[in-house]
Amino acid sequence: MLLHVAVYTSTLILATIFYGNALSILSILTVFVTHFIIDEMKAKQAIIGLWQDQLMYLLVIVFVVAITQNHP
Repeated sequence: MLLHVAVYTSTLILATIFYGNALSILSILTVFVTHFIIDEMKAKQAIIGLWQDQLMYLLVIVFVVAITQNHP
């Protein structure tokens, strides 16, 4: 599970660098920890559908982007 979350987070980091931005350490940790929590919830079947976890991932990314846009 940790490897999956690390790959997901590193892909997000590379994408932001490619587009000329950089994520702060706090943003990276937020994405990493929340992705891990969401995946654990899905593994324990607290999240039923595929769309529920995808929506949660998207909301986390939108939140991180919104925060970093206001506080560089």
